Amino acid sequence: MEYINGYTFVNFNTGWVISNRGTFLYNEVKNKGEVETLIEFQEEDLTRCFWLDYIKEESKKKKVREEIDLDGVSLVLKLPTIKKDPYALAIININTDRLKRLVESEIGEEKVIILNDDGKVIYTNDDQMAEYCIQHQEEIINQTFNHKQLKKSDQYIISNAYSDTINWNYIVGYDVNMIKEGASDILKLVFYLLAMILVGGGSAIIFARRIYNPVSKLTQYVEGILDVNSTEIEEKVAKEDNEFEYLTTSIGNLVDKKTSLEGLIVNQQSQLTELFQLRLIRGDIRVDQLEIYMKQLSIEKKKYYIIMSVDLMLIKQENDMEIMQNVMQDALQDAMRIDVVENLPKDISSQLMMHPVCNHRAISVLLTEDNKEALEEKSLKFFKQLEKYTRESYSYIICAGVSSIFEEMIEYRKAYNQSIEALKSCRVLNKGEDNKTSDCIFYSDITNDKHNYIYDIVIEKEIKTAVDKGEQAEACEIVDRFINELIAKKVAHHECYLYLHRFLVAILTVVTDAGVSINEIIKDTEDNIFLGFNQLYDFEKIRAFYKHKLIIPVIEGLNSFRESKSSEIIDLIEKLVHERKGDISLTECADELHYHPTYIWKIMKLEKDITFTDYIAEYKLQQAKKLLLETNMTIADIAKELNYTNTQNFIRFFSKLEGTTPGKYRKQQEE
Repeated sequence: MEYINGYTFVNFNTGWVISNRGTFLYNEVKNKGEVETLIEFQEEDLTRCFWLDYIKEESKKKKVREEIDLDGVSLVLKLPTIKKDPYALAIININTDRLKRLVESEIGEEKVIILNDDGKVIYTNDDQMAEYCIQHQEEIINQTFNHKQLKKSDQYIISNAYSDTINWNYIVGYDVNMIKEGASDILKLVFYLLAMILVGGGSAIIFARRIYNPVSKLTQYVEGILDVNSTEIEEKVAKEDNEFEYLTTSIGNLVDKKTSLEGLIVNQQSQLTELFQLRLIRGDIRVDQLEIYMKQLSIEKKKYYIIMSVDLMLIKQENDMEIMQNVMQDALQDAMRIDVVENLPKDISSQLMMHPVCNHRAISVLLTEDNKEALEEKSLKFFKQLEKYTRESYSYIICAGVSSIFEEMIEYRKAYNQSIEALKSCRVLNKGEDNKTSDCIFYSDITNDKHNYIYDIVIEKEIKTAVDKGEQAEACEIVDRFINELIAKKVAHHECYLYLHRFLVAILTVVTDAGVSINEIIKDTEDNIFLGFNQLYDFEKIRAFYKHKLIIPVIEGLNSFRESKSSEIIDLIEKLVHERKGDISLTECADELHYHPTYIWKIMKLEKDITFTDYIAEYKLQQAKKLLLETNMTIADIAKELNYTNTQNFIRFFSKLEGTTPGKYRKQQEE
C-alpha cells in the first residue's frame, strides 16, 4: 500500500463513482473527457490492463472531490475482464514520490533518466543530461552511438533499456573519466600481481611435487561429481588463497547441500506446485517463464484443461438469526477445506494435474485430457467422487463451478476466474429446499443462460415505504418476496448482484432521505456494510443480512431519531409556514428543512394529529379571519395577500372550511 496514493472506480452503466475521496455521481465528474478516452483506449493486452503516465510540468493543485485523479502514474483496468464490452474503469494512482525514492536508493554516481512513451521525463537526477536525452531520444534507443560530451571535460557512456510493461525508457549515463580512473587503479594492481607471480614462480617450482598430490585428488573429485574438466578446476583453484584441502572440503559440502536441496524439492513438491498455481492465478508468470517452471516442477499437461472450484456447505442449514450469529462458521469451513485437501484419497488426487489449492474460500483443482469430451466426462466423474468423499467423511455437501475448456496454460488466470464465477452462481442459485443436494455449474451454462427477470421498481418502492413507516414485519416479508423471485428466475450471479446491491441502496436511501447519517443508524456494524455484504454468496445469508443487519437497525434507529427530533422539527415547520404566509407545499417544506416529505408528514401527524395539508389550510383560514376582522381590506385584497390566484378560489376555500363566505363571515362578526 505504500506505493499507492489513491483509487477510483467508475461504473458507466450505473453512473456512480467510488474513490478514496468519496462517492458521487458520474454526471458530477469535472474531467469526463479524460476519463472516457480511457474506456475507449484499444489495448492489445487481453487483460485490459495498461499503465497511464500523465506528467504535468506545472505544479499540482489540490483536486476537488469530483475530479478523478489521472496525474502522475496510474494503473488502469477496463472491467469486467470477462465481458466483451467493458463498462467500468478501475484507476489506481501510484505514489510517484515513493518510486523516485526507490530509484535514488538504488543508484550511485550514474546519471539516470526515465522517459515515458511520449518522451516526457518521469525522473532524472541530472537536468542537463535529461535535456540531451530528450533531443537525441531516437539515436539513444537505436544505439547509434555509445557516448556523448556535455562539456569538454565530461564524457558519458550511455545505456538504454525499454520496459514492455509500462512503456518507459530507462537511460543510464556512466562517467568516462570515473571509468578511466578505475581502470588505472586496476592496471596498477595487475602489474603488482604480475611482479608477485614472477617472484613466487621460483618458489612454486620447488614445492611443485608437494602441491601436486592434493591438486590431483581435488581435480579427480570435482571432475567426478560436478562434471567439469581439469582446466576449469585449475583456473578456479589458482584464484583461491586457502589451502587445497580446505577447498576440497568446501566443494564437498557444496555438493552435499545441492543433494539435500534436491531432496527437499522432492519432499515439498506439493507446496511448490501450489505456489506455482497461486502465481498463475495472480498473473505473475510470463509466457517465457511458464515452460521453465513446468519443467522444473515435472508438470506434464495434456492438450486441454479446465479448472474446477469447489466449496463446502453444511448439510444442515440454520435459520436466519443463527446464520448471522455464528461467527465461527467461515473459519470452520476454511479449516475444513484445508483438511479435505491434505487428506484427499489417492484415487481422487491421482486424477489431478497438480496439487489442489485453497484460495478465495474455495478449493481449486486442475483437470486435463487430450480430448474435450473425455475432459468433460472426467470433470463430472471427479465431482461425484469428491462429493461422496466429503459427504461420508465430513458430513458436508459441495458446490462446484467449472471453467470453459482451455489449451494454453498462460490463460490459467482467466480459467480460474471463470470457475469462481460459476461457483458463485452455484452457491446462489442452486440450493435445494433442505440444503442436502450438491450441485455443479459450468461457466458456459451461466453465460448462455437467458432469463426473463426485470428489476421490480414497485417492490423497491414497497421496501422503502415499509422501512420509512417502521413496519418491520412487512419489510421482512418484502425481502423474502424479492429474493424468492431472483431464485425462481435463476438470474446469473454477476447480474443478480447488481439487483441485490440496488435493493440494498434503496433501503439505505430511506436513512439519508430522513437527514440521518448511515453511520449513526448502523453503529454496531464491524466493517463497512458493503464490504460485509459482498462477502456473502449464499441466498439464506443474504436474506438474513437484509433483515438483521439492515432493516431492523434502520427502523429502530429512525424511530429513535424521529422521537428525539420531533418537537424541534415542529417548531421549524411552524416558523417556515409563518414566514411563507402559508404559501408552501409539503415537498417545498421538506426540501427547505432537508428531510424526506414522508418524515415531515409523519411528524405533523404524530405531534399535532393533523396532516400537513390540513395544517396549512387551518393556518390560512386563521390568517383570513384575522384580516377580515382587523382590517378594512377588500375580499380581493385579502385573497391576493394570502397568495390565491383569484378571488373565487379564496371564497371557495373559505366557504368549504367555515361554512359561509368571507363577506358574510365579516358581517356576522360585526353584528
